[in-house]
Amino acid sequence: TSLFQTFAGCSNLRNINGLPNTVTQLDWTFYECSQLTNINGLPDSIKTLEFAFMYCNGLVNLSNNIIPPNAIGLRQTFYGCSELVTAPVIPNNVTYMQYAFGECGKLTGNIYIHSDKITMANGCFNNTSLIKNVYIPYTYENSEYTKTYNSFTSYGYDENGTIDGVYLKDINTI
Repeated sequence: TSLFQTFAGCSNLRNINGLPNTVTQLDWTFYECSQLTNINGLPDSIKTLEFAFMYCNGLVNLSNNIIPPNAIGLRQTFYGCSELVTAPVIPNNVTYMQYAFGECGKLTGNIYIHSDKITMANGCFNNTSLIKNVYIPYTYENSEYTKTYNSFTSYGYDENGTIDGVYLKDINTI
């Protein structure tokens, strides 16, 4: 169920094309696979991707649905992917994503976070510096702020783009 560090440091790995449906953890699996450019077929069974693609500098554009819908943990998943320009959609079940896109200096465009359950988002866009709109759930019907909104604002991200060029927007307005 775990592929912990299985391909870490594989400098010639360029493509991921399908993994078994029994895999639930990709923690550190593709760490420093510097030539990795294409990711396909991550099974829905995956729950954590901690450090999974850290320092994969060949990644530039990620498909919107690359993160499996059952994923909950994205700690430093794409940290240090220096060439990454587009971020995938963050699905509903994610509860933490500390430094998920930290040090991704070229990251730009819109980022869509559908989860209203995120409790830890510190450093999520640390040192990305390019202007981007991050769409997150702001409020429930009873006008209470979501855990995700509170998590991002507690680390200094807000609607004014004061930190890391991130502008928080309400996903319900798109």
